Amino acid sequence: MKPGSARVIVEDVAVGERVDAVLAVADIPRVEGKGAVTIVGHGRIDHAADAPGPVIVLCSGTGRRAALELIASRALRYLVPVDDRLEDSLLTMLGKLSGAELFGLDRYVRHGGLFDTHSVADSVAKVRVLREIGARAQRLGCPQLIADLFLSAIDEMAINAIERHIRANLGPIEIVAAAEVGRFAVAVRDRIGQLRPEHVLGSLVRGGAQKQGGMALDAASAQLGFRIMFDTLSTLAINVDAGRRTEIIGVIDLGKSLREYRDTVPGWSCFVRE
Repeated sequence: MKPGSARVIVEDVAVGERVDAVLAVADIPRVEGKGAVTIVGHGRIDHAADAPGPVIVLCSGTGRRAALELIASRALRYLVPVDDRLEDSLLTMLGKLSGAELFGLDRYVRHGGLFDTHSVADSVAKVRVLREIGARAQRLGCPQLIADLFLSAIDEMAINAIERHIRANLGPIEIVAAAEVGRFAVAVRDRIGQLRPEHVLGSLVRGGAQKQGGMALDAASAQLGFRIMFDTLSTLAINVDAGRRTEIIGVIDLGKSLREYRDTVPGWSCFVRE
């Protein structure tokens, strides 16, 4: 069932109005006291210290590095950038917190996007699929450098999932790509379900340290892969059904320059169903 109420703590009146509009669509009442969900601007995050339930942080104008530091220092699991997709991103977040289906690209590619699903059992198949995804990204107008970094991250996530499946004799993993006008999304799915928020958060921080130390971008490291995804993507979503399956979703907003990507804040979420 959906969250019973939401507490909103924001400084910007316009942002507050946009959040109220989302809550109205989601039919979630706004309360002044403690709510089932707290939605807070990143500058007022200390005011959410007593929150009894999930905390969604609205992040604006800080850039990727500052956003990463905020996520790491606060162990944040839900972060929504204040941009032109605020309403859509927040509605998606609230829907998943409501207990609805966690998995699938349809929440991120809504408007008739075409889905390509690939079963990937080994490195040979992985290379072929990544080549197809890279070609599609370029046809959609994704800048070459961003496409290359995106593929490096998908490569690392896929090879780790493949190795886990081989050890458990589970057959191929699944890679799904979908596009709509202005967006391109890829999901890597396994049937293990071992990933945890603390693993991802730790990997984001350690991956950054490894990059600064000179590790090659194509190094076989899941830690570095998560950091590349965070540095590259418009949205990074982790969905885990514990002991059953994991889905890593990366979304790129097409048409942005490398400079625009560096200056923007990515959406971030990590949902775990025990």
